[in-house]
Amino acid sequence: ACELGDAGATALSEPLSCLTGLKSLFLGENIITPTGCQPLTSSISSLAPYSNLQQLYLNFNPLGYIGLRMVAGTFNDIPWTCLGLRGVGLVQDMLEGILAESFAALTSIQYLDLLDNRLDRDSRALQPLFLAAPRSARLHF
Repeated sequence: ACELGDAGATALSEPLSCLTGLKSLFLGENIITPTGCQPLTSSISSLAPYSNLQQLYLNFNPLGYIGLRMVAGTFNDIPWTCLGLRGVGLVQDMLEGILAESFAALTSIQYLDLLDNRLDRDSRALQPLFLAAPRSARLHF
């Protein structure tokens, strides 16, 4: 872990908008909170029409509900194939709220890691994701 933090995530967001050839972004275990997540997700969304970005790994960052809402805001902009959201503070109540609808937009997803969050695998809130994801997708809860 680099421990980039919010200041580093904010600094990274500016040149990120120029990296249209970037395919994967690994930012796990960097102590990124919603404060650092906001400029990152804004840059990612602004890249959408020109981007090759397909993979985002934010594992073990304390994103919580606000940060996850920001990440979910990119789901309609970027055709994610891989998302690492392990241990980011996602709890069942969040998923049953507005996030369930956002996850249904992940129609290109091949790998989704939501382990180490407090989720009920049998929850109806996960149904939109299961229905939207390709049959070959590996979904980890």
